[in-house]
Amino acid sequence: MEFVIHYGANDSAAKFRVPAVPGHLAGIWDSEARLVCVPSNPAVRAGLPYRWRKAFDRSGGTFWFPKSGKAWPAAPYCTLRNARGRHLATLYAIPAA
Repeated sequence: MEFVIHYGANDSAAKFRVPAVPGHLAGIWDSEARLVCVPSNPAVRAGLPYRWRKAFDRSGGTFWFPKSGKAWPAAPYCTLRNARGRHLATLYAIPAA
């Protein structure tokens, strides 16, 4: 299983693929491997622009898995903030088919 990480900031957007690793309590269920999977933090960090890597480290690399009552599940996300707490970007982890 892989995740596609989408992000956008300052009128630019990008995406890249990262492998999935087994998660502990929360994540996306992989029916083939029968595991709960989350994006690999070192791979996400390596795919980010160098200016955002410290912000990713500061966030702890935590992707939040929101509970959705809608017909489709909400995408896991990670918010990046600078040292003063201002919003830099939001990363979305979409499971790749």
